[in-house]
Amino acid sequence: MQKFQWFCVVVLIGWTISFMGCGKVNRILVNLVELNLLRTNFKDTRILNDLTQLTHLNLGGNQINDISSLTVLTRLKNLFLWGNKINDISSLSDLTQLTFLSIWSNEISDISPITGLVNLRFLFLEGNPITDKTPLHTLLGKNPNVDIDIDIND
Repeated sequence: MQKFQWFCVVVLIGWTISFMGCGKVNRILVNLVELNLLRTNFKDTRILNDLTQLTHLNLGGNQINDISSLTVLTRLKNLFLWGNKINDISSLSDLTQLTFLSIWSNEISDISPITGLVNLRFLFLEGNPITDKTPLHTLLGKNPNVDIDIDIND
C-alpha cells in the first residue's frame, strides 16, 4: 500500500468549498489537469500553486480578488475568472499558453497584461471598467484571430 506524505480534505457545504490540512496539496491532486470550482465562494488561489499540471481552471462566480499566485500555472489553456472582484491581471501575462480567457464582470481597468497572450482565441472582457483599449489593438496586431467580447459602450 502506498503511503501519502500529506493529507488534504476538501469539504463542500452547500456552495462553499474549504480546504483543510492542505498546506501542501496531496500527491494525487498535483496531477489534476482540470479543476472546476464554479460558484463555491472560493477566495484564496494560493492553495492551487502546486497544481502546475492544470490546463483548465474554472474559478468563475467566486469571491477572488488576488490572482497573483496563478502565475505558476503556465500550462493553463482555459481560464475562467468571470464574476469575481479582480482588479489586477498582471499575473496573467506569464500564462502564454492560454487560448480561452473569461474575465468578464470584474473590476479590471488595466488590460495591458493581455498583450502577450498571442495564443488566445477567445477573450471575454465585458463588465469591467476598462480605461484604455489600446492593448486590444496591440493584441489584435499580434493575433488577428482572437475573438474579443467587450461591452459596446466601453
